[in-house]
Amino acid sequence: MRFVEVLVPTGKRGAVLELLDAEGVDYAVTPETGRPEYVAVVTFPVATDALPDVLDELNAVGVDETAYTVVTEPETVISGKATGVDRRSGSDAISREEMAARANELAPALSTFVVMTLVSTVVATAGLFLNSSAVIIGAMIIAPVMGPAVSTAVGTVTAESALHRRGIALQLLGVFLSIAGAAVFAWIAHQSFLVSPGLDVREIPAVQQRLVPDLLSLVIALGAGVAAVVSVTRDVGQALVGALIAVALIPPAATTGIMLAWNYPLSALGAFLLTVVNLLAINFVALALLWASGYRPFEADLTDVARRLTVLRIAGLVAILVVLSLILTGVSIISYGSVAIQDQMHEEVASTLDSPQYDDVRLVETRSNDLQDALYFGETFELTVVVDAAGPRDDLAADLRDRLEARFAIPVAVEVEYVEYAPPTEQPPTIPGT
Repeated sequence: MRFVEVLVPTGKRGAVLELLDAEGVDYAVTPETGRPEYVAVVTFPVATDALPDVLDELNAVGVDETAYTVVTEPETVISGKATGVDRRSGSDAISREEMAARANELAPALSTFVVMTLVSTVVATAGLFLNSSAVIIGAMIIAPVMGPAVSTAVGTVTAESALHRRGIALQLLGVFLSIAGAAVFAWIAHQSFLVSPGLDVREIPAVQQRLVPDLLSLVIALGAGVAAVVSVTRDVGQALVGALIAVALIPPAATTGIMLAWNYPLSALGAFLLTVVNLLAINFVALALLWASGYRPFEADLTDVARRLTVLRIAGLVAILVVLSLILTGVSIISYGSVAIQDQMHEEVASTLDSPQYDDVRLVETRSNDLQDALYFGETFELTVVVDAAGPRDDLAADLRDRLEARFAIPVAVEVEYVEYAPPTEQPPTIPGT
């Protein structure tokens, strides 16, 4: 339910009261004597889902933006009549006026946005170093990323160009601050030994997840966009949804900064691609859902302009997302394929050592780095073969390397380790009573 207070222009009192009577709305009228251009103040309660239609009808009879209309949400209503207000659709969707006001509120002042973005980025970067999901999620709760995304979409569907430009500017600024802030903090941490000097950040699981984008990342971003629109239009769970959007944006942006600080440009490119995909997906879903939900400009003659802008921007977002999705599809295929290839490599080693040429060599185990690093970042695939042999075999490492490179066409570095290996012996069965 909403509580509406309308300052009625002179000459419009009868039309406004007639409209409210036709809607079956209980109202109170107070004469306005302070300003001659207004004749009365009308206050009335109305169901949330009925509010957009009531505001449109008030606008049609002359109570437009030049008048003074305040919409508030009552905290407590004690009235038998209040519960009988007609609910037209059973929906909790708010009016476009409330939507525009909320979009402006969600996009904070520039100084606040900069400070909170940098703080959340530094905390998220520390969480990535610590491989701590709890720290990362905590950083996401304070990240002010939901407001700009919603403002951009609302500005488009309502033809409010200033709101749209502000949303775009804050989103771009947020990505830049996240990457730059993470890069500076990571460089300081690296130089001041806040982290181990020999740390390979790409081996941290929380970082690895954001180095190589895949289609699941796109699903998360699309879900975040849907949740953002629902939470704003229905006025529920905005803090949690804001954290979900931040999870899709801040950690990959922070990972980009970490990779730059460690001078891994190809890894930084992968994390940056993930950031861009998530950002575009969130904006696409928010824009499409808001338009589909029926939000339009306040002035009817701007509807065609808003429709044209919405279609063009959705088409642009879709085109970019299709291209990036093809890249993500390729990445996903390579990811799944790399696991199979890596298994086949280990099988090739075992098959080679089973040949008569190496009947005095027994395979103990094989260890390797992630094959995806070699495929994505041009690194050499490192394979360690642990064997039990009568003595060192100078030809073994070269033979294994040549076989693997010939079959898989991937640069391979093979290291052979020799150990004295005693396999576990079977224990004789225990006879009861002995």
